[in-house]
Amino acid sequence: MPVKEIKIEKLISDGRGLGRDNGGMVWMAPYTVPGELVRLRELRRRSGRVDGRCVEVLEASPLRTRPLCPFFGECGGCRLQHLEYRAQFRFKAEAALETLGRQPLLREQLREKLHPEFVVADRPFGYRQRVRLLCDRNGRVGFRERESHRLAAIDRCLLASAAVGRVVTAAAGRGIPEGLSGLVRELLIEESPADGQTFVTLICARRPRPRETRAAAGFIRSLAVDHGFAAGRGFSRMTLVGDGGALMAFHAFAGKEGRRMTIVVEPGGFCQVNQEQNRKLVRTVCGLAGRDKNILDLFCGAGNFSIPLALVGNRVTGCDMQRAAIRAAEKNRESAGTAKERLTFFRGPADELFSRTGGDCDILLVDPPRSGFPGLATGIGKSGAARLIYVSCNPATLARDLAAVCAAQPGWRLVRLVLIDMFPQTSHLETVAVLER
Repeated sequence: MPVKEIKIEKLISDGRGLGRDNGGMVWMAPYTVPGELVRLRELRRRSGRVDGRCVEVLEASPLRTRPLCPFFGECGGCRLQHLEYRAQFRFKAEAALETLGRQPLLREQLREKLHPEFVVADRPFGYRQRVRLLCDRNGRVGFRERESHRLAAIDRCLLASAAVGRVVTAAAGRGIPEGLSGLVRELLIEESPADGQTFVTLICARRPRPRETRAAAGFIRSLAVDHGFAAGRGFSRMTLVGDGGALMAFHAFAGKEGRRMTIVVEPGGFCQVNQEQNRKLVRTVCGLAGRDKNILDLFCGAGNFSIPLALVGNRVTGCDMQRAAIRAAEKNRESAGTAKERLTFFRGPADELFSRTGGDCDILLVDPPRSGFPGLATGIGKSGAARLIYVSCNPATLARDLAAVCAAQPGWRLVRLVLIDMFPQTSHLETVAVLER
């Protein structure tokens, strides 16, 4: 395969470096840094670009650093440990802004007078309270290899919290018992940051038989965690160890008179993996929303935003498709002491919330999955809301959806943009965008 000398110009959204050869062909390769001169070996040629592998750094950037993790480059999780932390975030932010700027309806607004705000992480390592491990048919446990579905037998993760990291090492060292190999596809390891309890869920290909259930319970006990479950398609979650009604608790924000408000979720339910950064995210959203507003929270989850927004004086209606999320949200509302007339939850799709309320609100708040909300853009654009607050982990779908809202109804403008580094050492970040009429 040919080798070319390439000057790296920038990082793209997946963390790879991009440069061009003398003929103008675009080359992309991981583990490179903007400003470096590198030798890249061609791996595959696609339409308009070449995917490569860095075989030599000829002129290193002063921003390059030695990765702390011995598995960096083998594991598919971290992509930026070769970069100083502050530079990581700067390049990620530049890639996100470039993605947004590809939409003509947003490009002019970004150029005119919008000054993005940046929120770095205080802890670039040891922040994850949830980790998912892969299990193969031979009982090995580890992470996925980069750009592959194959398992890499890795026994530690520097991004995990101390409690989660201990369980990762124990599970990788023991492996899945012979009687469970092939049944257990993944291990979900979680920590409840507010009280330090640990949880393991075995993601299974089918419902375990009685003998397998006993073996699974013994395996979970060997990991010395507080609670263990089995879950999978076609059967509800089974309790194997501990209390089946146990919840994970997070200090989400400071409530009334500085009291730390706790948000709970059911094990396996969605929550941000970085709770320190999540508190900054919640404060950001509350600051953008203000007080005494009527807010529709279209993907409310367990109330990560709904609860604090109600506690600062807003009227909030939240919806989510997951039963477990709504159960947790109602528990959180009760714990917060918020009246139902000020905070209402119901289970159902976001478009049903529009049909119930007619879209009559001051603010629409959305925190959708990575796929965004392509089917809702027209309804949002034509709603009665004066402001849309969009929390996104995917700049590409964020750009698409914001442009669609602007196209659905003239008058919307992008007025605020906050980029929060929820995932240090990876190519991902969290973005909060505000559209106003």
